[in-house]
Amino acid sequence: RYPNRGYPKIFNDEAVGGEAKKLFDDAQKMMKEIIENGSMTLKGIVGLFPANQSEDGEDVEIFETEADREAGKVAARFC
Repeated sequence: RYPNRGYPKIFNDEAVGGEAKKLFDDAQKMMKEIIENGSMTLKGIVGLFPANQSEDGEDVEIFETEADREAGKVAARFC
């Protein structure tokens, strides 16, 4: 469906390559500024949860417990 999907192949896509490269360059510039001036601090929490890919393979489904995974009770879905 999208032969040039993904980095860096998307830059070669005739339909979206130019805009993808512009967005990438803007993001790189913003990240450089953030690193240089220390304007962002990050905090995070790490956890391991049972997960599956969705039936269509496009999303990741997160479950609170193995029992929830077996029952198909999705706690969160990420794409």
